[in-house]
Amino acid sequence: MGAMSSILANFNWAGLFSRYTDLCGAYGTKSKTSVAQDCLRGFCPTPATDVDLYRQLISRFESEWKNGDGISFECYSAMLFWKMYSTQPNFCKSLFEGRHRKQVESELKSLSKDAAFRRAISKDADAVIALVRRLSDYSIYGMMDKCRFAVRTTFLHFRFPDIVPIADVMTLAATGRTEDGAGTNEKNLKPYFETVWQLEVQNLPVTAQSFGGFPESAVRLNEMALFVIGHAIRNGIRSQEKRRAKLL
Repeated sequence: MGAMSSILANFNWAGLFSRYTDLCGAYGTKSKTSVAQDCLRGFCPTPATDVDLYRQLISRFESEWKNGDGISFECYSAMLFWKMYSTQPNFCKSLFEGRHRKQVESELKSLSKDAAFRRAISKDADAVIALVRRLSDYSIYGMMDKCRFAVRTTFLHFRFPDIVPIADVMTLAATGRTEDGAGTNEKNLKPYFETVWQLEVQNLPVTAQSFGGFPESAVRLNEMALFVIGHAIRNGIRSQEKRRAKLL
């Protein structure tokens, strides 16, 4: 894990939110589509930016976990849109088909009563992975296909924002996992979680000083920084592939 601790050694923390927002620029257009309007119906007015939606989701998840009904379909659909709009903007469309919606609503109610998700957890990678696997007990659209680890860790992040970082192809790329299928390989989760927690401790002085009053947890701030780096890495890989293709 020692080599991983240098990933963010020279990161420009002052520019974190501006760089992240620039990379999420598609939100402005995607949030105006009919699919987005369906997904974000429970958020009025429509959050203006990716960061605005994230912060409202953090608040909504916390509130809904505390009430007796648990996570609502409206909250889950907004979360799924937030995670998928940049890569698969129409992914959420099937959510609103009658059979999917009823099933998701029912499964969310059952999941919200599951003691495994209601009790507090610690930064134990094996315990978090056990929760990732436990989500497979529930037939919830978005958590069952090839995007399952990205969506499941997103769901768990909103449930435990101080503990669980979101694992997707961008953040994994920043930690060296750039191979095809990196986001679908469960073996990548444990080293990724442990790396983010190590970075959280390492960067706490700067994140606490610069973002102490922000809704984002230290885990989220480090994950955002990894997203920025991973985006650059994956863009570099794509550029190299295009150059090689021209030579063939």
